[in-house]
Amino acid sequence: MIRKDNCALTQRVQQGALITLFKTSSKQKLKEYLQRQWTKIMSGSLPLSQFVLSGRVREQYRTGGTTLQAELVKNLCSIDPGFKMKASERISYVIVATPGQAFRLKDCVRTPMQLLENWDRESIHTAYYASTQLNRALARCFSLPPYNINIHAWFASTPKPRKRANFWPVKKEKNISNFFGSGTCAHCAEKCPSNGSSKVVVCTRCLAGSERQVGAVWALNRHNKSLKMREGLRKICENCNGLRGAGDELGFGADAGEGKGVVVPIGNCLNLECAVFFKRHRVREMEIESEAVVKAFGLLDVDEYDEFGL
Repeated sequence: MIRKDNCALTQRVQQGALITLFKTSSKQKLKEYLQRQWTKIMSGSLPLSQFVLSGRVREQYRTGGTTLQAELVKNLCSIDPGFKMKASERISYVIVATPGQAFRLKDCVRTPMQLLENWDRESIHTAYYASTQLNRALARCFSLPPYNINIHAWFASTPKPRKRANFWPVKKEKNISNFFGSGTCAHCAEKCPSNGSSKVVVCTRCLAGSERQVGAVWALNRHNKSLKMREGLRKICENCNGLRGAGDELGFGADAGEGKGVVVPIGNCLNLECAVFFKRHRVREMEIESEAVVKAFGLLDVDEYDEFGL
């Protein structure tokens, strides 16, 4: 059932669905399992490594039309004239969402590295992966007798959660999705006026009285958690590539400043086959955002933590 052109998400969920059905012989258990997976996909909580596709580079499909791989290679050559790929060589890519535009698949194909470098402006097209990549593979299994399950109807009836808000401000490109995070309180998620180009905004209710103490403790705990996660992943990378003492402030996923978001420097490991690579980028992004939340509560110095008994 596993195909080379499937992403890790499709392989994992398809395997889990088959095991669930064979062990329980229950359609209801299968439906509950798939709904949990669809919720994770649509909420944007899964790592980027789950969505990486790969395919052989060829000019056209058998039915005509330029392939996605050829379109991606063409775009890469326009950026770097020295870039070359041989025919039939495999290339990794992802499909991103394009807000405000008609969905054309060839306009949405990126390399994983391109998406990481533009994480503040682009995101995974979760609806495409769920409905096209995953559900079609599931339908090939479960639409057959004796089960005759309508996977697409199950997906349509599943509640679709809101994606994670992106706090990164973008000054040059003004897509509507870039304004969601700055107009939402980082603590209570209520709508509130944005605060210029700040990475995060905290509403006046959360900054007043006892709510400020609760919010500040939450922000500090969130920041400390991201620091611990960063240290754990950094040790894994150090043991693997031997780059000892490479501080994250000048290393992986540094903040570019001026609304440019998180950048990935060439000096560190760029192994796109490693799941830790994607986790480390996400954790670094979480750290920068959590630090901005701490500052939004007015805790700019460690000495101010004493006010909350931390």
